[in-house]
Amino acid sequence: MPVKTLFDNIEIRFATSDIYISASLQKIDYELDLAIIKVENPGAKPTKTRTGKPCEGEKVYAIGNARNYGISIIEGMVSQAEIVVTADGKTMTAIQCDLNITEGSSGGALFDAQGRLVGITTFRLKDKLGNVIYGMSFAIPVSIVIEFLL
Repeated sequence: MPVKTLFDNIEIRFATSDIYISASLQKIDYELDLAIIKVENPGAKPTKTRTGKPCEGEKVYAIGNARNYGISIIEGMVSQAEIVVTADGKTMTAIQCDLNITEGSSGGALFDAQGRLVGITTFRLKDKLGNVIYGMSFAIPVSIVIEFLL
């Protein structure tokens, strides 16, 4: 079971800025590995979401901050549009992709070729020795994310 830590102060920095701004935790779900934080960003635009599952073989793009080097975009393919997977004793429904999600990129958006949100990248599998199995990563489907937002 992961350690559950809440912070008194949350500050975030957008990839296009060097300035940290205050944020507040609005909602958290440790089982889903999702949280909502609130920031004041008057210039923000809503993200388009996709209805329905992606198709096997469809190209997807993960956006993150790989190893804190700034914005990274990874192109990959959906291996399975919906799979029930167990990792670290937790079972969840996920999208399986061949993306190489690196440290700092998990929790980032997974988009389709039209720029619509398909899911949120979440984890990779590891072998019995704790080594990452590359080319096998998972994302929380947007349908689950939307349920969490409600």
